[in-house]
Amino acid sequence: MRVLYITTTQNASLFAMDKTLMNMGHEAHFFPMDSFYANASYVEKKLQKLGCKAGQKRYYEAQKRRLLERVKELQPESVLFFNPNYDHAELFAAIEQTAKLRIFLIDPIGEDIRHLPHLPKQGVYTYDRGDVGRLAAYGIEAQYLPIGATDAYAYATVPKDIDISFVGTPYGVRWEFLDRIAATGERNGWKLAFYGPFYEEQNAIRSWLQKRRFASKHGALAKVAVNGRQSPAEVALVYARSKICLNIDGNARAHFNPRTYDILATGSFQLMDRHPDFQEDIIEGRDYAAFDGAEDCLEKCAYYLSHGEERERIAGQGHESAKHITMEHTLRELLK
Repeated sequence: MRVLYITTTQNASLFAMDKTLMNMGHEAHFFPMDSFYANASYVEKKLQKLGCKAGQKRYYEAQKRRLLERVKELQPESVLFFNPNYDHAELFAAIEQTAKLRIFLIDPIGEDIRHLPHLPKQGVYTYDRGDVGRLAAYGIEAQYLPIGATDAYAYATVPKDIDISFVGTPYGVRWEFLDRIAATGERNGWKLAFYGPFYEEQNAIRSWLQKRRFASKHGALAKVAVNGRQSPAEVALVYARSKICLNIDGNARAHFNPRTYDILATGSFQLMDRHPDFQEDIIEGRDYAAFDGAEDCLEKCAYYLSHGEERERIAGQGHESAKHITMEHTLRELLK
């Protein structure tokens, strides 16, 4: 099947779309749907902040034109559109004239709902169970679908030389957790490794200033933080080397975030937020451990670091329970 998938450049890489679709026997084609800010120049971003939005408008209009041209040129049998975040009603209608369209919301809906009335009434999927009901309020028959792990997150047997790891973008409550865990880890002699875009790296002088500010504000955290984004293979190795993989979400969602399955796929022990309304194939206490707040997280870290057999048992069972939740499974469901 000739498949055109539309998402950001970062998501295309993270989810290994090309490789997975081709391994499934499909002809894969990618159209980058990157945001204005991802490609805008410094001057264009400044003008946007000052209220001059003409550049942004031109950018998205040109993006729509290019996508329509690509659809007409390629004539795909199926189009997978990930996270459309503004009015694409005209575009959706044009695509549906020649191809099967599937929309996959891979982020929670959140507070910005301006694009929801423009989504198709059918062929919409979401990884957040709670959003199924929210979408129904707009007459949209959405289906729940988890985001499975890619082949990069394969089971690996390597020395566990990291006590606690975290991989992700720091925001909101994550800053509090990471600061407290880093400070406690420093006192207790835990070996920590936290990976993420903690500060911007631009030119040499600006990067140096950003790093200094980060170190000044987050002393203990700065000592264990590795700044920047890691490739899926690099992240998988971090998980495999870790005794405890922290999955700090902090958002009120009705499903596990995508990292849940990435961690379990590597056969690693996972400690994450407790969400009492989760109803999934993987179960707290059997497949992963959960915490309520920063203090409980710290106590659970100390407990599981000193109870290796229990930790390994949970990690092994979690891997077994989640091994069928793969990216291939996700894409197969979308292409039905």
